[in-house]
Amino acid sequence: MWVKNKQLINSFTLFMFLNTSKNIDIGLIIRQKMSEQGTPIAWLARQVDYDRSNLWKLLHHKHIYPELLLKISMALKTDFFAYYSQYLAQIIENKHDNSISAPFGKNDNK
Repeated sequence: MWVKNKQLINSFTLFMFLNTSKNIDIGLIIRQKMSEQGTPIAWLARQVDYDRSNLWKLLHHKHIYPELLLKISMALKTDFFAYYSQYLAQIIENKHDNSISAPFGKNDNK
């Protein structure tokens, strides 16, 4: 049970980090990629084992749970996590940006 709780905490921590990146609208990025590829929502919903209408609603949010984002990345053969990696690299390069805080309010930018 401890391992399951640890995995849940790790997923929650990742979700909190992804939510701190306010400039990334991952739902919009996914919809754009679907449009480029001509991918219907019904097909993607089947691939990620998600209800079509609920998936469509989620894709109109700026943030998506990491597990679902991974499934969508695999289905569309696109690394959507790379957008967050690029954002994180910018944060690391700009250590003096006080407007950026880590998950749970801890700010390690010094």
